[in-house]
Amino acid sequence: MKESVKHISTRKELYDEIWSISAAGVARKYDIPYKQFLEQVKEADIPIPTSGYWAKLWSGKSVDVIELAGNPNEQIILSESETDSDQNRNKTHKDYNRTQLYKEVWERPIKDVAKKYHVSDKTIRKVCESLGIPTPPIGYWSKVRSGTKVKRPPLLKGNYPNEISGKRNKELSFPEKVASKGKRIDILNDQEFKKVLTIADQIELTDHDERINPIVIRQQAIITNWQKAYAENLSEGLGKYELGDPPMDADKLSEEGVARRSRIVDTLMRALSSEDLVTSSEESFFLIKGADVRYSFSEAKDKVPHVLSDKEKMEMLKYEEEKKRRPSAYKPKIRKYDYHFNGKLSLKLSNNKFFRDSKSTKIEDRLDEIVIAIYEAADFSRKKSIKEAEERLKKLEALQLQDEQRDRYNAEIDNTNFLLNEADDYEKSRRIRNLISAAEKSESKEKYSEEWITWAKAKADWFDPTVAKEDEIFGIRKHTKNVQDKKLKKKDDFWY
Repeated sequence: MKESVKHISTRKELYDEIWSISAAGVARKYDIPYKQFLEQVKEADIPIPTSGYWAKLWSGKSVDVIELAGNPNEQIILSESETDSDQNRNKTHKDYNRTQLYKEVWERPIKDVAKKYHVSDKTIRKVCESLGIPTPPIGYWSKVRSGTKVKRPPLLKGNYPNEISGKRNKELSFPEKVASKGKRIDILNDQEFKKVLTIADQIELTDHDERINPIVIRQQAIITNWQKAYAENLSEGLGKYELGDPPMDADKLSEEGVARRSRIVDTLMRALSSEDLVTSSEESFFLIKGADVRYSFSEAKDKVPHVLSDKEKMEMLKYEEEKKRRPSAYKPKIRKYDYHFNGKLSLKLSNNKFFRDSKSTKIEDRLDEIVIAIYEAADFSRKKSIKEAEERLKKLEALQLQDEQRDRYNAEIDNTNFLLNEADDYEKSRRIRNLISAAEKSESKEKYSEEWITWAKAKADWFDPTVAKEDEIFGIRKHTKNVQDKKLKKKDDFWY
């Protein structure tokens, strides 16, 4: 196997670079495939940051740095295998050996095999199909990890070629893939976006033997407790009676689905760990940079013919016997189909972004995409909140304007009515003064005496809003009131 030398440095120099810009960053710096780089670093016994280290560091949290042991001045030669890198890069086709590929797809997941050949998972499956190579079914690797013995099917018999050639894809790291699509997230500045890309590029699924976050453990307990109670209710024919709404989609997941959900959520929580990240034991959400990102998991079901239980068989036998004696006998209601979870998981984010298991990939294989999608959902949520706030403000301003216009209109009506009411009083005072003027010229001095004229003038001044003289008996006249309210009325007799 030929190798090309990429870089020579001491263990201490390489250690400092790794803990400064990340292992993935150093691998890209020296143009070495990440997996090969990790193998060489491991062989040199150089520690690398643990999962979630960079997220904690960038969020200001305290982090644990693993000290370098051994001789720091020992020289390390970083090289790249020509077989898996240069040779592949310079070839437009890749050769597939039937026996070798059969061995590879049963030794590790197809997504890992696809990375070696620089093609997609789908391509590897098509190659296996053309070479008569059986591939592991969904759930195979979970069984292997749990220690369950699974029988490996042999190569298919037939006139299959021993080797074929196929086109290969251009190898891109995840950050380069995102950059090539011109993707941008407004909620993040340039530096934050680069950090998120690095997190996405390095994210790895939580190992089975790693301790899961207590919040995730609590969520799993809540879900499984509800599922157990629901199963008991079903056995008694009670359905969801007194159970309330299923917590965190508990009715949409199988036991295996819940376990996968827990590992995925735990992995994301480790990767997204920061002061701004909030999640709850009671709900499925992240709070990213103040924006709420809801997520939900569901598992697909297969529709299969219902198999009668012993109890249902007895009910049908009774029905058939009863039907012979009485044609109108009541037929038991027994469902025709059952719906069983099939292990195909789906993840939905609050911006309606979906990630689903397919024949070639699982959700766990797309964690890097999910990290980016979570920040996109946070961006969507923030923009939606801003838009809703703007719409609420517009509605509030419109209501305030309506209120102001209504108040101005009503005030104008009141003032106009006040004006008319005052004009009525002024008209009365003018009529009284006209009468006084005539009385002063009248020869009937007995009726229109000086005393009467003085009294009448006082009443004219009392009616006149421009004078508004207070009357000794009536007090101050309220000129703006309507005619009916100002009408002079006699008081009733009082009994003491």
